[in-house]
Amino acid sequence: MNGNYTIISISNIDTFGYIYKNAFNPTFPFLNLIASNDDTGGNRQFKLKLYLNIEIEYILIVTTYDVNITGSYSILTTGPASIRFSSSFFSK
Repeated sequence: MNGNYTIISISNIDTFGYIYKNAFNPTFPFLNLIASNDDTGGNRQFKLKLYLNIEIEYILIVTTYDVNITGSYSILTTGPASIRFSSSFFSK
């Protein structure tokens, strides 16, 4: 459903989130980027607030603020409908 959504990370590591429209190309990381955030979610977590359109595919990239840090995280979403995520792994 089209509408305003909030996407928040939950983790004990410092997360950083990026949202892309239709495609993500790690060679050109600013191409198709529509939003990014570092700490707005509190406790070093990202919080993205944006309008999503059901006809568009969005790609959420979750990373850490510092390099070579790994750990688990969860994603909390709020909005007019549920969001379905599928996972992929990108590495350099």
